[in-house]
Amino acid sequence: MNRVARGVTAVAAVLLLASCSSDDTPAAGETDETGATDEAAATSVLEDLTADEFCTMLSAETIEPALGVVVEGSEGIERGRAPVMRVPYFLSRTCDYDTDTLPGIGTDLATEWDEDDSDADVLDRAFTDIVAEAVGAYEEVPDLGVAAGYGENPMLAQAEVATGVLAVVLRSAGDERLLLTVSTTGRATLDQLRPLAEELVANLEPVLG
Repeated sequence: MNRVARGVTAVAAVLLLASCSSDDTPAAGETDETGATDEAAATSVLEDLTADEFCTMLSAETIEPALGVVVEGSEGIERGRAPVMRVPYFLSRTCDYDTDTLPGIGTDLATEWDEDDSDADVLDRAFTDIVAEAVGAYEEVPDLGVAAGYGENPMLAQAEVATGVLAVVLRSAGDERLLLTVSTTGRATLDQLRPLAEELVANLEPVLG
């Protein structure tokens, strides 16, 4: 994937991790107001999914005809930590695919723990310029996950870098909300990205339960 896009992803992850810290959350082994220890608190389905496993859930055979590229390899990245606290916590699994030409492609699956947010809030955040704090334009995508949207990476758009982003809100059997993102550096249409997201959603079903 393009190095600029990787840098933006890393910055966004760091900012989100910082925003998820809290001095009021019980430390490991302590009890919360309900009397339950944090070890028994909510856990994430991502704990049982490695980044390398996530990479295998989208095949080169699907990527190559959709985007007109050759996939030469992939790199999985794990961010965050296991939720030793009830909330907040942040976990993500990311896969960057090496391609012979543009568009470059990356995928990301991240926890969205804040139940005060609506699904629309989650989608808005996926298309928000975190520097300008402005939501970029995107179109709703029907019949994909709980909710989905397609648009551009607003931060890279400011730098006049062509991108494509398809964000999909998912729910696990335990009602954990996650955000799946398929993004490219270099333009990609919804018709190109949708089959990639659909394959990922189908292969994630055993993980989501």
